[in-house]
Amino acid sequence: MASCYLCGAQIPKGQGVRKTLYTGMGISGFSLFSSVLLDWILNTALRRRPAYVRSYYSVKMICGPCAASAAAADKRKLLVLGVALLVVTVLALVIVAANIVTR
Repeated sequence: MASCYLCGAQIPKGQGVRKTLYTGMGISGFSLFSSVLLDWILNTALRRRPAYVRSYYSVKMICGPCAASAAAADKRKLLVLGVALLVVTVLALVIVAANIVTR
């Protein structure tokens, strides 16, 4: 029997959901801290060029409840992205309109 990648629950055969999940990150150079930001700053300062940060994703087996909560989290992220894009668009239109009116 497989186990859920997120919660560790046992998943009966044919019951799990395969989903691409974030599994970690790596940074070029060396890693001294548990903070990616600190490692990036240190590597960039010492090498005098930007250090590259890479995110890793993998297809993992998860249980039904974890799949439902992951889907809800994905919807929330998409909603936040949509609202942020709308706000930036409205601000850009207000700035353009203000420039047109002041001419």
